[in-house]
Order: sequence, then structure tokens, then C-alpha cells
Amino acid sequence: MRYNWFARLDDTSIDGMVLLSDEIDQYNYYSSLFTYHAQDPDPFIKAARVLNKNHVFKYMIAIRPYAVSPEYLAMMISSFEEIHKNRLMINIVCALGQNEENSLENMVTQKEKFDNHIFRQEYTRNYMKKIREILPKDSTVEFIISAAQDYDIETSNMYAHGNVMFYYDFLKNHHKVKNEINMVAIMAIIRDTHEEAEEQYNAMIKKDLQKDTIYGTEDEIADQINELSNLGATDVLINAHRIHQYSDKVMPLINKLAGKRQP
Repeated sequence: MRYNWFARLDDTSIDGMVLLSDEIDQYNYYSSLFTYHAQDPDPFIKAARVLNKNHVFKYMIAIRPYAVSPEYLAMMISSFEEIHKNRLMINIVCALGQNEENSLENMVTQKEKFDNHIFRQEYTRNYMKKIREILPKDSTVEFIISAAQDYDIETSNMYAHGNVMFYYDFLKNHHKVKNEINMVAIMAIIRDTHEEAEEQYNAMIKKDLQKDTIYGTEDEIADQINELSNLGATDVLINAHRIHQYSDKVMPLINKLAGKRQP
């Protein structure tokens, strides 16, 4: 099992990413995912800026296919790999365009088309086919598609190195993933006792934040992750609500589970 950090709630300023990179490397994570938002600075540029050649973990950059052509993405990947080979993953997200991207008469997102789910699915498949055709054969980038529906999982099986889906989607669809990386995204609540963990989980239910969350003591979380492995998961993508006072329990547990540096 490989462990990947979901940097959704972290400080992703340049200084914040430097500190996060040190922590991710220290605790033996395989990668860290940086999400896409139209109003945020470009994670590609920031990752290239803070990349430490003494680290070995990978930067997983989320990309929405409507936002950048496959030709331009191939150019960015090749440029990144000139800085350092084998340090990049691309998370392809088949999602709606964001409102902030529709200011130029829909020229970027073609909103009337991308509002159609079937169009987005077909576009993503064609996009992946194209990017795999034009990338240099010696590229080391790994493509991970966010996919829980059958058509998208099939696209992942055809053109990507792996698939990522949230916990409850994984429980229903894990057997459909045929490629080498079968990643499940979870949120983890770790407390000293099961009762404390359950109390926090129930508090999240009231705020409708509990979906895709596992909870328990360190040993219970380790057992639940082991069950995911038994179902075919090769990777776990962890989001741990680092703003909470108990978030510091997650990193040491992952370090213990990962053991030595992951390949």
C-alpha cells in the first residue's frame, strides 16, 4: 500500500508548500495532491519552484481538461520533467467549469457543452487518448483519473495509470479498476479511544461532513486500511482535517504503516 496526502486544507503558498514538502517527505508519503481552482495560483509553477531534489515523493497536480489543451499540458509535463524526472503525477478531473472561468463569453469552458455530463465524459476520453499519443515515450508522469462511473472507469483503464475514487464509491466499484493504480480517497479521524473518534464522527454527521470518513483508534484505522488493501486498493489518498487538534496523529500513523521509503 502507498500513501498519498490530499493537500486541500493546507497552506499552499510558496512558503507553505516548502514546509509541507518537508513533512510529506519525512513521513514517507508517495505523493501529495494539489487541487485545481481558477482563482488560485498555478500549482504546476509552484511545485516546480519548491521541488527539492533531495526528496523523492511526487507532486500530483489536478487538471481539468477543459482548462488546458492536451498539447499545452504535454508541454508543461515535459518542462517539469526537465527539472526532475519521476516526480510528477497528473490527476485528471472530469468536472464542470467554474463560474470564474466563464468571463470571456464561455470561450474557455464552452459551458453549454460541458454542462452535459456525457459530453464531458467523451471529451475526457478523447483528451486522454491525445495526451498519451503526444507525450514523449520516455515520460515518467503517472496519470490518475478521478472516476466512479462506469464510462470514466473504462477511460481510466484504457488510457491512465490509475484511478481514484472516494471511499463509498470505491466500496461499490473497486473491482472494475483494471490498471496498476487503484486509489481510494478517505478522510481519517484518529483518537485515543473508539468512543472519542465516534463522537467526532457524529459531530461531522450533523454538518454533513462525514461522507468518505473512517474513524477509530490507530489500530482500528490500520485495520480499516488493511481491509481496503484486501479489496484491491494499491494507494490511499488521505485528507485528515489538519486544522483539528488531533490531526497530528495521522502523519505518524502513516509513517508507521508505510515503513521504509515507498518505491
